[in-house]
Amino acid sequence: MVYAWSGSGTLLWSQTLTGGQDFASPILVDLTGSGTNDVIVGSAAGLFPLAGATGGFLYGTSATAGINTCSEQTTPSVVDIPGTGTAAGWHLFETCGGPVELIATGRLFDYALPVAPAVTPPWPMWRGDVAHDGESP
Repeated sequence: MVYAWSGSGTLLWSQTLTGGQDFASPILVDLTGSGTNDVIVGSAAGLFPLAGATGGFLYGTSATAGINTCSEQTTPSVVDIPGTGTAAGWHLFETCGGPVELIATGRLFDYALPVAPAVTPPWPMWRGDVAHDGESP
């Protein structure tokens, strides 16, 4: 289950995903350009984008059909690559593996986001800064 809570502790929504109890840490990023952060979470069954406001599945995914069928054990990353051309702009990176019958282990996927986030992701770096100490500059 994926749960979204308000700042006051009220349950906003919940969503069921496949993949047993084997889930990667979710990330928050505005995937649709709406100004609301959405949720991306991986499981043993794939990578799932959820609408931050409702918990609904995005981009044709469902509870049983993620972006792919690669077993996601790590947290995906969203980055803004400077420059011009197809390599520049906002991208989602996913590292995953297996099961070997579906996708060979040790794969890296790069998905160009369809729109630039309208809001800066709320936690742009682990522990908030380059030093990973959680302190503001």
